[in-house]
Amino acid sequence: MSDAAQLRALQRLLLAKEVARVDQGLALAGALGAATLDALLAESSVRGGRLVPGAPFAGVGGRQPLRERALRGLIARHPEDAWRHALRHLEVRGAGRTGGVPIAPEALGRFDGALTLELQRLAALPPSFPPGLLRLRVYDVGGDALLPRIGAALGDTLRRLDLEQLGVLDLDGIHALSALRVLGLRGLRLLENVEALAGHASLRVLSLRRLGLGPEPLPPLPALRALVLEGGPAHVALRPEALPALRRFSARH
Repeated sequence: MSDAAQLRALQRLLLAKEVARVDQGLALAGALGAATLDALLAESSVRGGRLVPGAPFAGVGGRQPLRERALRGLIARHPEDAWRHALRHLEVRGAGRTGGVPIAPEALGRFDGALTLELQRLAALPPSFPPGLLRLRVYDVGGDALLPRIGAALGDTLRRLDLEQLGVLDLDGIHALSALRVLGLRGLRLLENVEALAGHASLRVLSLRRLGLGPEPLPPLPALRALVLEGGPAHVALRPEALPALRRFSARH
């Protein structure tokens, strides 16, 4: 088989509708080495720290998240670090926890240049995270023990965490995120164990938007400087003595 024919065969696998075939293409491309990976990545680029898919991975529609996964898989397998170091922002999109193309989250630990990561509509968290991550947004991601898993992976580095549309969230394990300064919670059906926030030493900003928050009051947060409440129940109890550093407060219903 000629090099051109081999490249076309790999592209057909990487653009397939089935995750298993895409993964087969990634394994083959990685085994063939840097020259093959370079050829497959030739039309894609990194601009402003973000991945810009080129032919044959560019496009729109329901299959695009799978194509983006294939593109990240090629970069993760490249023996040189230039691509991974250049990527500062990663966006991993799936097809939702039900329906569409099921996309298993891939390992992201090799993307050591990434500072921000967005995870959207995935069945679970990825098995590994970029090691120097500063900001993480998690939107409509399934699985249990989200906070303990995030804390175990990013406890010493993560500065901002936004958790949105997760259904029920238990705040147990939040103290493992010892460097966390900003916590945004939005669109949760139920927020459990709010008391777990008590005494968090680095948390400066807390945003609670459209939550099914229980009747328990916010616990003591000695470092909190800004609090945002928007939508949801109006019975969030605030105790001024529990928020001694608070300087900015806003509320809308």
